[in-house]
Amino acid sequence: GARAMAAQRVFAETGDAAAALRLMPNGQSVQMERTLLDALAGGLSAVEALQRLPRQLLMLYVKAAQSLVFNHVLSHRLRHSGSGPMPGDLVEDSTDAEGPMAPPSPTPPPPR
Repeated sequence: GARAMAAQRVFAETGDAAAALRLMPNGQSVQMERTLLDALAGGLSAVEALQRLPRQLLMLYVKAAQSLVFNHVLSHRLRHSGSGPMPGDLVEDSTDAEGPMAPPSPTPPPPR
């Protein structure tokens, strides 16, 4: 909502976690933000504040950040280099009959 966005803006512009916390509404939808702001307003470091979050939630954010970086790098590569292989890429030879890209062997006919 508007109050949560105002709180986020205050924190982003000033770094004042206590002021942002005062603006942040109560409720389940902003519980994580309130937890982090409360920890920062209490003098904890950013790392210590993040350690207050449940591990599963923290890992969700780590994976989301990894996906964001991957997507950004891939988009940059596609924009500037196209979709073909580049020097340094590992490329599987699809003509290699022993490789995983080889078509399946034909099924032998059933015995008579």
